[in-house]
Amino acid sequence: MTIKEIEEKLKRVKKGNALIPKLQLKYQSLESGLLTGSSQFQTRVTTSKTNTTENKLLETLQLKDDVIEQLNTLVNERLEVMDLIDQLDEIEEWLVLTMLYVNNLPLDQICREMKISKVNVYRIRKQALDHLAGMVNAD
Repeated sequence: MTIKEIEEKLKRVKKGNALIPKLQLKYQSLESGLLTGSSQFQTRVTTSKTNTTENKLLETLQLKDDVIEQLNTLVNERLEVMDLIDQLDEIEEWLVLTMLYVNNLPLDQICREMKISKVNVYRIRKQALDHLAGMVNAD
């Protein structure tokens, strides 16, 4: 795995971090829509060639399954990246990558918390990526 590929994987996780709460909200709205609409199913449904109530329920269930599948994919990718970062021996490298890509912290906050400059954050990030590429390719 090249440095570029590792960096792309880290960036996908960073984007996924922003997507996870949106998907959770979507799932909750689908769930609450199902629960609040359940009283509709107590009334008798007349048979017809197209049963719209059943179709809507099936569509909602399919949407929920799709959201769950997307969430599982994002979480699994996040876990893979966390396992990858955990291979780093240097604590500074581990901290910088975790703060940048897993915790989505802004660069200024990372600088304040680690008491280093932006240049040093980027230098440490580059070193970490180099070390990860070396470890992954050695295996």
